[in-house]
Amino acid sequence: MFNPSYVGPREDILRLVPRGVARVLDVGCSVGTLGQAIRERDAAEVTGIELDAKMGQAARAHLRLAFPLLRELFAFQYLVQAGRDAS
Repeated sequence: MFNPSYVGPREDILRLVPRGVARVLDVGCSVGTLGQAIRERDAAEVTGIELDAKMGQAARAHLRLAFPLLRELFAFQYLVQAGRDAS
């Protein structure tokens, strides 16, 4: 369903997250696998942001909040830039 390079466990990144964190923002959270591992290890509140709406929806099963927000941010940035270019 999804590219396995984006949905598998990321032990390499998990090792970089300090133990005992309370809150984490997982930008590009994919399906929430890393965020779930952080929650399980540290009981942290993990908020995920994901560009792909289907991956973001899947992440909701693992993360407290998973926003497919980047698409809207990029669209807004594009519109702002387009407005500047038209001036």
